[in-house]
Amino acid sequence: MPTTLSHEQLARQQHYIWRPIMSSPLPSYSAVPIPDTYIIDKLRGFGWRYFGNAQLADCCLWIYSPETTSPIDQGKAAPIAIIPAHSLFLKTMSPRLRDLLSTAATTMSDPYQPYAAITTTPLLIHPPSPDAFHAVLQWMYTADVGAIREFFESHENALASVIANAEWLGLRDHELWHVCKGWQGDLKEGRVQVRVQETSAEDADFEDDDEYDDVDGDYEEEEEEVVVESEVEEADFLNIG
Repeated sequence: MPTTLSHEQLARQQHYIWRPIMSSPLPSYSAVPIPDTYIIDKLRGFGWRYFGNAQLADCCLWIYSPETTSPIDQGKAAPIAIIPAHSLFLKTMSPRLRDLLSTAATTMSDPYQPYAAITTTPLLIHPPSPDAFHAVLQWMYTADVGAIREFFESHENALASVIANAEWLGLRDHELWHVCKGWQGDLKEGRVQVRVQETSAEDADFEDDDEYDDVDGDYEEEEEEVVVESEVEEADFLNIG
């Protein structure tokens, strides 16, 4: 049976010094700049799968009114909404949420904190416009502007609300600003209108009181659509560049 020699023994017999092969280190990929837009686009490819998915969520956003800022106030007031979220999306899209997640992770690691036993990290946030936050969050996940356009069409002062939330989150995506600017232009040119359903106190009384029957056709039960002219003035004031 042939004897198997080690590399060192074989090297001695052949009168040369054996040295192990040293491979060159792999290049550091951290030194190669990857555009943020590339990472964001890849994430948004999975956006609809993750958006609102509580089973895949590793954190949740507790939305409070901007007037509720102290822990004492938060203890007294219930959150306006609790939204399941995913830290990878939040950290990638928003510098503010990235900082809040870092702080929350430190708090969660403290066994004496009340949230220590919770597996889903809670983020208590106070966006300037809670009503617009869900639409902006959906856009962050999916780049779909449908929810934002719908919010524009159904809420007064919607343009200012969306911009305030975007600035608060620290968003730097030019696409969102393009959407806002496009809406501003459509509003100025009269191509779109903001309509808010309003019911006056007298109309409510007529609906609740049976003695006001529409016998003569004097009282027509219809919802009045009010065109919010102040939105046009708001668009002029914001003057998105």
